[in-house]
Amino acid sequence: MIDNCSFKEPFVIGLFYGTAKPCNHEFLLDFINDVHSIEEGFAYEGKQMTVKISAFICDAPARAFIKNVKGHAGCSGCEKCIQHGVWLDKITFPETNASLRTHASFIAKDDEDHHLGETPLTDLSIGMVSAFPLDYMHLVCLGVMRRLLKIWTKGPLRTRLGPRVVKEISNRLEALRPSVPLEFARKPRPLREVDRWKASEFRQFLLYSRPLVLLGKLPDEQYKNFLLFSVSLHILLHPILSTSYCDYAQELLVLFVNHYGQLYGRDMITYNVHGLVHLPNDVKKFGVLDSISCFPFENYLGHLKRMVRKPSSPLQQVIRRMTSYAVVVFTGEEGVAMIPEVWCVGDNRCYWPPFKTVQRFERALLSCEPPKENWALYDMQIL
Repeated sequence: MIDNCSFKEPFVIGLFYGTAKPCNHEFLLDFINDVHSIEEGFAYEGKQMTVKISAFICDAPARAFIKNVKGHAGCSGCEKCIQHGVWLDKITFPETNASLRTHASFIAKDDEDHHLGETPLTDLSIGMVSAFPLDYMHLVCLGVMRRLLKIWTKGPLRTRLGPRVVKEISNRLEALRPSVPLEFARKPRPLREVDRWKASEFRQFLLYSRPLVLLGKLPDEQYKNFLLFSVSLHILLHPILSTSYCDYAQELLVLFVNHYGQLYGRDMITYNVHGLVHLPNDVKKFGVLDSISCFPFENYLGHLKRMVRKPSSPLQQVIRRMTSYAVVVFTGEEGVAMIPEVWCVGDNRCYWPPFKTVQRFERALLSCEPPKENWALYDMQIL
């Protein structure tokens, strides 16, 4: 994804297929060689263009793999601080003010327990700590938010909600379905289906549904604890509030983690819960959490998966279908997109469908739907 374009869409620069997981050197070698070849810049239409890696957006296992460090279940698994986990039937990270890791300490391997070996990424001009932000899609939505809902519905009796309360919350969620606008990919589902919720549903619950469905249903202490979590995430996702109140969000998250341990037990302060205290530092460097989330990449991964229609020769299938598309840059808008070639009119104009829903647009994109008379024309250049 190109960071300094107004229209941000992922695009493929490499695919790997094999019968087993490769070593990180094999997996990253071609990528690193390509980065070295363009780091010093290249000429494009008479202009000298420079390329710089801003960040690697990955979930925790992928970050550990490419950095060749301990995973999130390891004692030294936190990528942001030097805290060593405490074993309480599982690895927990109860501290909220441990010393932070730095690029220099990573290169020097000051914390030997954190490293599994060498990583070829150290050959690049990147910060080995700062260039790997924690992804809030996995950490917050699929991590902490899902964990809280499971504690409330299936956890220990002292923190579990009664069946009647769970049903009332579910009824409130289902009552919202007719009012949910098209901008949301999914309608709310009842809590009995929480095991099948997608990340976008946990996000919707945390940021939008919560005031309507939880008020008066959670015990007071649990509700106040959840408010610390919800308000801090609202701040870190807001383009204005995140610049003025980032330190305040940090204080709220530290309070949340400490209070969470008191309410639900210190054994519940796992990697994801602990990782919340490091999110504000990533926001200070990269901007709002949406700018460093895996949501667009997961959506694009689904697009790639739909290009594979049989088990044999998956790479060939993807490449063959991708060659029927063109990567274009829109004139004057700095937007980049991958569109079917049938939408192109010569080398400098293209059609764009008027569909309002993401699902309808994706269907047209994947099927290479021919343009209709009501489609708008835009100036562009094929890359």
